[in-house]
Amino acid sequence: MEVKLPPEIEAFIKERVSAGDFPSADALILAAIKQMQLDEDALSDETLRELEAADAEIEAGNYVEFHEFAEALRKKTGS
Repeated sequence: MEVKLPPEIEAFIKERVSAGDFPSADALILAAIKQMQLDEDALSDETLRELEAADAEIEAGNYVEFHEFAEALRKKTGS
């Protein structure tokens, strides 16, 4: 497979590889594609419905502040 990239994208890839963020251009592109796949999965219709349901619960007041949760957990575990 041959892919043509705009010069600014090629420069970005070269910079990231030169900085040591990735061992090669192939590795960077593979990581980007894998992230795209994860993003698609993360934003599935089911996930969006779950987020909407969670938002509705929060709007209805059905939540616990983190500091309250952390304090209850500390008491429960004796920490």
